[in-house]
Amino acid sequence: MFSGGVTKYAGTSFISTSPCTPKEEETTFWKSMKASREGSLPSGVVLLQVQAGTADNLERQYSSSFAPRLACATSSTASAHCCLGVPSFPPLTARCCLVTRRSVRELDACFREVDKERSVHCVVLSSSGPVFSSGHDLKELKIESGDSAKIQEIFSLCTSVMMAIRRLSVPVIAQVNGLAAAAGCQLVATCDIVLASDKATFSLPGAAFGLFCSTPGIAVARCVPQKMSAYMLFTGNAISAQEALRNGLVSKVVPEDKLQEETDQVVSAIKAKSKSVLCLGKKFYYRQIQMGIEDAYTEGERVMLHNLEYCDSQEGINAFAEKRKPCWEHTDRKI
Repeated sequence: MFSGGVTKYAGTSFISTSPCTPKEEETTFWKSMKASREGSLPSGVVLLQVQAGTADNLERQYSSSFAPRLACATSSTASAHCCLGVPSFPPLTARCCLVTRRSVRELDACFREVDKERSVHCVVLSSSGPVFSSGHDLKELKIESGDSAKIQEIFSLCTSVMMAIRRLSVPVIAQVNGLAAAAGCQLVATCDIVLASDKATFSLPGAAFGLFCSTPGIAVARCVPQKMSAYMLFTGNAISAQEALRNGLVSKVVPEDKLQEETDQVVSAIKAKSKSVLCLGKKFYYRQIQMGIEDAYTEGERVMLHNLEYCDSQEGINAFAEKRKPCWEHTDRKI
């Protein structure tokens, strides 16, 4: 499920898709705010939390336009939170109905806004319910007279979100503790790092409903071997977290009760690096995959020389020689 509201805290982004009432949202929000202030959230990590609500909740609490709510209130300290939206309000809510025009449009806007934040080192996508994401809302895909343009918009927006993840300058982590199906599996396959609990499952079941998972298959086929992606697409059968790990769809599988701990460790490892260096690295990593090996090496040499011009690069080398922790600027300022 994708849903639309956002709360952001200093350093990592976290997207949750659990249905809740406005009162429950407020409680969740302030618990998260309190955790950030007390330091239980890693410093330098921006938390972006999306809670699922209803259209009625949204209309009662907020205007229908999402863009004005994306103004950032950024803290001056790395350990403090920053919010997308009005900090004194509970998390923004939106109708949570699988992958819809509205939810995907708002998620795309979230990614674009997050990419502008210098304090964001990575993004974590998660769900607190038994389903990570179950894909498109099939009710929106019924073709009636004059509706084809609207359906095309849904697919185009979904593609836009996937490309936004790939183009996002910082790493995107999927934290999966349930079913990821169809476009939800596509979302997982698009993320840079996937951490799954042993309860997670993954499927491309579209053919069972008469709609082959053509676009989800694009992302999945680029992660797993051809025979496995064909198996998932043609049978619709779900695979376990361990099968997904063996076939390259996920990065690591841990027991359900260790998933958050593992996520925290991965986030901390990312935060310990220079953001500017990781941004450069992510951009080249995906670009070189599309190249021939000789061109990739030629371009890689150029990128490494460019990387060495960063002040953060020289700081890292000096810190290693002096046996101390580096003090990163997290900028691409050159020597």
